[in-house]
Amino acid sequence: MTRSSLCAGMIILTGTSVGVGKRRPSRTVGFVFIICQSLKASPSQKQSEPTTMTPRMWDVISIAGMYDYGTSLSSTTTMGTLANSQTSFFSREALRAIDHDAVEQYNIPSIVLMENAARNATEFILNSIDHELRENIVVLCGGGNNGGDGYAVSRHLTNSNCNVHIVQLTEPCSSDAVVNASICRAMGIPTSPWNKDICCEALVLIDAMFGTGIDRPVQGVYADAINTCNLCSSPCISLDIPSGLDCNSGKPLGSCIEATLTISFVGMKQGFMNDSAKKCLGDVLIADIGCPAILLQKYRNFHT
Repeated sequence: MTRSSLCAGMIILTGTSVGVGKRRPSRTVGFVFIICQSLKASPSQKQSEPTTMTPRMWDVISIAGMYDYGTSLSSTTTMGTLANSQTSFFSREALRAIDHDAVEQYNIPSIVLMENAARNATEFILNSIDHELRENIVVLCGGGNNGGDGYAVSRHLTNSNCNVHIVQLTEPCSSDAVVNASICRAMGIPTSPWNKDICCEALVLIDAMFGTGIDRPVQGVYADAINTCNLCSSPCISLDIPSGLDCNSGKPLGSCIEATLTISFVGMKQGFMNDSAKKCLGDVLIADIGCPAILLQKYRNFHT
């Protein structure tokens, strides 16, 4: 994976386009340019910085850039679009509060938040992978809302002419995950229980097993799935957070996905700042889920 530093220190993920036969990409190739919409603006607008209270789904952060320049977030010349003095980091508790308040105070159904997250994540994915890689995308889904994100992303990728196979680590149990899984079944998207061979043959893996709620060591079939994904040569995209990474501490909880790209919902996670998270995250994109901006301001940088 190569990185290009563009205007104002903007760090955009670049890579080698895979277009030769059916060659399986390594984990460090296969991604084409991620399009950053802010760079499509007129030259006079390129330097403008969005605020974290009104995040845009195309904001880009490079974790590698963060560690290259230390963990200071005060300089806009060394970080990506959101990485400035207003960069927000959210703890597990803050994210739960944002979801709760969005639903209870602002009357936004939780499935609408999930749908917003999935649509924006899908656009990132489609802009990040070569067309040939769309022939075999495997989405690993857990039973909770992170799995629900995976089912919803599977729907949108299928509608965008991608060949998607869902691997269920367990049956969906959250209400929103159940709804999205049922839609996937109605659409005829292939779905299988945990199967190592299916994952190893994928051209792209999408990790939707665990979200920010996990705070215990990963065990059983989940550990097997994570270890298998890490051994596969295909690039892996994590939804919200790499499965097995503690949101608050940034430490792997035993087995942990080592993602090529993490699409983080709402904002950066508190644990992303820690050295232990670096090898698990890959590059990080921030995807909006449609929460009222006032909630992001209320809970931003709330540390436990």
